[in-house]
Amino acid sequence: MDELLNYFMQANREEGLADFEQRAWYQTWLNRAFGMMLVEQNLLSKEDYQKIDRGLVSVQARETMERFKNAAPGMDIYFYYENALYEEIGMDTACKLHVGRSRNDIYFTLWRMSLREAALHLMEEAVETQKAIEKHASENLDTIIPFYTYGQPAQPGTWAHYLMTIHAYLESDLERLRHAYATINKCPMGAAAGIGTAFHLNKYRVAELLGFDGTLENTTVANAAADYFLELISDMAILNTTLGRVGSDLAFFSSAECNILDGDAAVCSGSSIMPQKKNYDPGSTLRSRASHFYSYLSDAMTSAGSVTMFPDHTIFDYYPAFSKNLENVVGSMKILRMALDHTKIRKDVAYLRARDGFTAATHMAEQLTMEVGEPFVKTHHIVGNMIHTLMDEDRLRVENMTPELMKQSSVKMLGIEVDRTQEQINNMLDPLASLNAAVTGGTPKPADTQKLLDDGRAVRIQNEAWLKAARKHLADAYETVDKGL
Repeated sequence: MDELLNYFMQANREEGLADFEQRAWYQTWLNRAFGMMLVEQNLLSKEDYQKIDRGLVSVQARETMERFKNAAPGMDIYFYYENALYEEIGMDTACKLHVGRSRNDIYFTLWRMSLREAALHLMEEAVETQKAIEKHASENLDTIIPFYTYGQPAQPGTWAHYLMTIHAYLESDLERLRHAYATINKCPMGAAAGIGTAFHLNKYRVAELLGFDGTLENTTVANAAADYFLELISDMAILNTTLGRVGSDLAFFSSAECNILDGDAAVCSGSSIMPQKKNYDPGSTLRSRASHFYSYLSDAMTSAGSVTMFPDHTIFDYYPAFSKNLENVVGSMKILRMALDHTKIRKDVAYLRARDGFTAATHMAEQLTMEVGEPFVKTHHIVGNMIHTLMDEDRLRVENMTPELMKQSSVKMLGIEVDRTQEQINNMLDPLASLNAAVTGGTPKPADTQKLLDDGRAVRIQNEAWLKAARKHLADAYETVDKGL
């Protein structure tokens, strides 16, 4: 029995340390706001409130992680701060703060306060990453690179369009995170232990003083919900997936086989045994870090799904590891920004990869359809036969796509002779000409990508303004509490 008790005490201890680090300050904010509301509701005298408020400020300034570590095993931050307040101002006055509330609604409120901060932090990092992308995209609107499908050069693209694809994913991430913030930013206070209280509290005032956008009206939902947390970490998992995919691309683009990216010493490392090695670290690092998050998401989903619909402390089991996983995602966005700033794209190599990979072959077939009037499927066969002929003859090079070869393939595949000059064929196979022929919008065509950049920047600015407003809302709420009555 003692061994089992020690096990649970140690588990509670680890949870308590995480709570102290991440939520102790929020508890002081909550306690001060709650005391202010009690005065306004005539449930606490102004004199007692002022004594309590001064005591709360003093305790918060005094208590440190080291002091908390020396507290009794299994002590949580609620009881720790309650005892500290008793010592600071005396129990007779301090105990008047605990009216119509429970550790249940307190803890769920603290969690929502810390999670909304995490959501804001994630969004701010995503916005900073978008800014970095905009800078590099604007400098590379006509920097040709090959776009790949199934690991093979497929069609021409640009470095700017690739970067704006990441930008667009981050825009979607920001939309999801703003929704998660709205789900999180509702106050559970007033639910007490799950069925409310007979005291005439003003839960709406508490929510206002804590910077929440509203309250949770169902008292059981207030103390037993898991959706707000699961929504946030699901959004983080999607964001992490994007970062992992980018990591895979960076690893390939910087490989000796592709060789279109060249990182400087800030993002590359060497080998202890192979003197020629230059390892481009951001790619493998982003890919590896992304893979670590999914087990946490799975564990949290499984844990939440095994807990009763009523308040149950085990619903907190997946919370302590959140901070580490948050730092992981934030760190990955910082790594991506660093990679962009310390990586040069080899424009000449990238262009040749695109040209010599026949990435404009689709454009050639489209152009022939428009000029000859035959269906795309048939002109596709003409271009395909030209390329396969060169493959069979081991002469697969762009310069071997000649007028004679086009005549032969068109007669074979179409029954008519299509005659084009070498200059016309070369233009059809030019990656940039291929891009500039696109008319559907949103493409790697430089003009299209410029529009993507302009539109993306406008949305980013709107998100940035929303974040500043959200920060101000929280700061104003805290300032009201800090001024006191």
